[in-house]
Amino acid sequence: MPGSALMSFRLYLLLMLAAPGVTGASERGGNPDDVPKPMPLLAAASDTSAATPGPALTSAPVRKSVRYVWRINSGDKISDAFRAWARQSKKWQVVWEAPELVSQASVDVDGSFEDAVTKVIDALNRGEAGLAARFYIDSANSVLRVMEKK
Repeated sequence: MPGSALMSFRLYLLLMLAAPGVTGASERGGNPDDVPKPMPLLAAASDTSAATPGPALTSAPVRKSVRYVWRINSGDKISDAFRAWARQSKKWQVVWEAPELVSQASVDVDGSFEDAVTKVIDALNRGEAGLAARFYIDSANSVLRVMEKK
């Protein structure tokens, strides 16, 4: 694997150029440290209490859809960023079993925790990082495991 500085630069380029839903601080304008993390982008819910004419229909309640922006700051270890995101989600735990990578630029990634992690891992792998991410979900635990591809 290339040196960490080269890998960090590749991460920046790949995230900025190839990953949908990823923006850099320069695209937002202003101070990049002023961005809260994570923040809801939108919350959509429909009103299921409205009366409808005719026979009553049975349906499942509409689930609210919330999207977040997750931040990786310049100088952050990717594993530390994922762990911070996991704590903020209040659902996930992270097991990191791969060489450490450091970001050389601040980037924002939108979507759910799973979406954001997948975008970052995919971008890193386009730069030949050789990482695999596995999401394990059951009723008691939600675990993200990041490891080297074999």
